[in-house]
Amino acid sequence: MQLERSRTALRQAIQAVEELRAAKDDSDLFRDRFPFAVAAVQRVGSMIDEETEGQRTSQFGDWWKKTKVDPFYIFMRDVRNAEFKRGESRQAAHHQVTLSDSASVTDSLSYQVIRDGVAIQEGQDHAREQPEATTAMHSATPLIPHSIDWYFSGGGLYGGHEVFSVIDRYIAWLRDDILPTAERLTR
Repeated sequence: MQLERSRTALRQAIQAVEELRAAKDDSDLFRDRFPFAVAAVQRVGSMIDEETEGQRTSQFGDWWKKTKVDPFYIFMRDVRNAEFKRGESRQAAHHQVTLSDSASVTDSLSYQVIRDGVAIQEGQDHAREQPEATTAMHSATPLIPHSIDWYFSGGGLYGGHEVFSVIDRYIAWLRDDILPTAERLTR
């Protein structure tokens, strides 16, 4: 049985992840989009569950029970619940910035000053209030060349792993294994 709504949910999840990927180097935009992207990805399983109701073979029931306790499924569900339902952050940014002179930072930041491959200074700069007149002139993202890599935080099976590599693997699992199996095991 072709699961059209589930396939639509998968297409929407892929789009949400692409929009998240486009926001990778904008901390605020990434954090705003992350809960919704993870929810869209997790929604595919909910859609399969709903769409197959009343159409399942006995094999489907056994397979679906095993899928719902798969550690990968559980991790993504837990991230969605933390981010989307409880408002808990389950991602962390790693900023890669190369400075030649100086920079102004308005967010919390751990840093190292490296010269000739040797760390000569390390520190922590904590967020601080700026006078209202200067706040509009500065952004949380440095105006110097930088990149941001995102990692899952908060523990779990993929805690500390790069966000997009895990989400891309999960989407591939849904697309190449879960959805075709669900279609094959329904009437």
